[in-house]
Amino acid sequence: MKFSLINRIFVGLLVWFLGSISVSAQDGAIISADKKAMTLRIGEFKWIEPAKPAEDKMQSFIETIKAKVAEAVTTSGRFEVLDDTITKNVTGYAQSEIFMRNVPVDKYPQFITDLMNDNLLVGEITKCKFTKRTTGAKGYLCMLALKLSVANAYDKMNIISSRMFVSSLKGKQLIVRNTAGAALDDALQSITDKLIDYFSHNFSVYGTLVSYDGSKAILSCGTPQGVVEGDEFQVLQVTMMDGGKIEKEHVGKLKVKELLPDGTSVCSMTENKDEIIQRFQTSSQKNWLQCRLILNK
Repeated sequence: MKFSLINRIFVGLLVWFLGSISVSAQDGAIISADKKAMTLRIGEFKWIEPAKPAEDKMQSFIETIKAKVAEAVTTSGRFEVLDDTITKNVTGYAQSEIFMRNVPVDKYPQFITDLMNDNLLVGEITKCKFTKRTTGAKGYLCMLALKLSVANAYDKMNIISSRMFVSSLKGKQLIVRNTAGAALDDALQSITDKLIDYFSHNFSVYGTLVSYDGSKAILSCGTPQGVVEGDEFQVLQVTMMDGGKIEKEHVGKLKVKELLPDGTSVCSMTENKDEIIQRFQTSSQKNWLQCRLILNK
């Protein structure tokens, strides 16, 4: 499946996902104050391998690799996936004063939390070697080495994580395919589980506190972001300083007790309950609580 088809699917899902509060950007795209964290933008994939196929085949192979990576990211449950080109103009508009004036006070903290934690994924194809067999089982074999790097979408020099994935053949038996494309599919299939595991366990989920009742709190994220019962979240006080600088302070902890059908979670306040409640009650557009999933590595 070509990545252009995935683009259309993702755009359709993005439009479908919009809440009641939405604004049209100048390029006609639409964004919403109700979007869920987290977003992973699929950026540029470069062909670094010195041995390059014909230009049309090289582009086709890149699109195949991007599509498989996007599929694995989605399966991990951690991210909404978008092509970076879809959101470039929208991003600038979302950060503008005119947009912020249209975001209700109660939606602002979650929207800014999401915006701060958008990520950009880029790839380097460091090896994509095709071997053509002309004797015995005739056809193609493929060895693939793919380096993926995830950065903050608004600070591309801030690399959050980077990892190399190398294809492997089950049982070390070479699988010969009729076409180079089919051989590449096999190579990608051999790293799919590793890709899913990587995106599932190496990136935090971010959300905000929605409400509380006694010792329980409602967290804005849940099943759609791959959150499971027992997950723990660090509660941070986020303060937007003059000039747009962000400062964060540890406040307490939450533990997920129940996942709700609307995509939120019921949590117990396991550390500094009174402080969490006090900070929540005094939240504003410049001062609010952000919740970050604690990764268990």
